[in-house]
Amino acid sequence: MSHPQVVLKVEDLSVSFGAGVERFSAVRGISFDIAAGKTLCLVGESGSGKSVSAMALLGLLPPASTSIQARRITLHGESLLDMRPSRMREVRGGEIAFIFQDPMTSLNPALTVGFQITEAIRLHRKESAGAARRLALDMLERVRISDGAQRLECYPHQLSGGMRQRVMIAMALACRPKVLIADEPTTALDVTVQAQILALIDELKHEFGTAVLLITHDFGVVAEMADEVAIMYAGEIVESGPVSDIFDAPSHGYTAGLLAALPKAREGQRLVEIPGSLPRRGRPQTGCVFAPRCAFSTQDCQVAQPVPVQLTAGHTTRCLNHTTIRLGPVAQAEVAHG
Repeated sequence: MSHPQVVLKVEDLSVSFGAGVERFSAVRGISFDIAAGKTLCLVGESGSGKSVSAMALLGLLPPASTSIQARRITLHGESLLDMRPSRMREVRGGEIAFIFQDPMTSLNPALTVGFQITEAIRLHRKESAGAARRLALDMLERVRISDGAQRLECYPHQLSGGMRQRVMIAMALACRPKVLIADEPTTALDVTVQAQILALIDELKHEFGTAVLLITHDFGVVAEMADEVAIMYAGEIVESGPVSDIFDAPSHGYTAGLLAALPKAREGQRLVEIPGSLPRRGRPQTGCVFAPRCAFSTQDCQVAQPVPVQLTAGHTTRCLNHTTIRLGPVAQAEVAHG
């Protein structure tokens, strides 16, 4: 059985801001890859470095104040690290598309959505104005927006939040990208619209063979969309593996805590929380970065820096106590409560 071709490969990516004593390390040594037609969900609470990691791949962070280092970042084998600016402009939007969290701030309020979609098509696919408009109409139909010709003449503020997000998806997919990065694409949308947009991304992913990097903190979205999952905490990927392994046999205290904190279906069941908050970064770190908040922490966790341990094919964890943690979500919740 042949394996899908890896489209995007990231090895040992680190991102920091500022310099000297003011230097802030936002991402530290993360690695992942995504295959054609597959979805990797990057999961973690706000401030864990998910969006920064994604923007670093395309050079969307301010260069004057940002330091980006990596052993390798490749798109179909082509390095993004030393890419010429002119080539990077072709890649952005053309080969790697980005759907941002808030379409209202991502779309230009002074231009019609039709102009913005067709501009991207003409720039990256070198189509004529007429062909670009026909393709824009086709994409609006694909994202389930009715009266496409009329909607092309609308400004962003004239559309609902769900429609604006669909416009962003249409714009992102119009150029048939090899990779789609979706950063919390359903934030602030109602449940019905959220389900429709996730289904649309999944449908188009399979149709075009697009590799998807989906950034989220919602395990419901993960369960529905993911093939692979990477759990991110304080700038590090602390656990990664197939979605079934992450849900059925989590092996890091942070993953176990997130799963135990999910609202339960039965009434009267206590909502489990992870105590404390993300650590202040920029200071020297000893031991496991999650140790101060971990229900499974031991003395060794306070001083020993955990290294990645491969548990099964594709399932890796950075935890000294991974054997203890692999008890299943119910037992983990009981351990968390003592």
